[in-house]
Amino acid sequence: MPCYYPPYLLIGNIYLEENDAHGALMYLERALSLQDSFMKSDPNVKLFYFNLGRAYLKKGDKKLAEKSFDMFLSITSGDKRFGKQHAEARAELARIRE
Repeated sequence: MPCYYPPYLLIGNIYLEENDAHGALMYLERALSLQDSFMKSDPNVKLFYFNLGRAYLKKGDKKLAEKSFDMFLSITSGDKRFGKQHAEARAELARIRE
């Protein structure tokens, strides 16, 4: 098993795009366990928290989805590259918190 996060992010995102929350979380949570090696400047790391939130939401775990979306918004605050994801994360958080 790789001891660095990029393969896990990639495979987790593929599963997420295939609407397989279980598969996505298996890889994304493995990437999360390697967060000490995350390169903070890597935009994929920032999107990781967004995609992790999406996967938890698909699984039905609103509490962990909320935590992941909050982390995503926190680390990408002011970064215009993530405008679409900011809007989606805020909309999901509003639904979760209703």
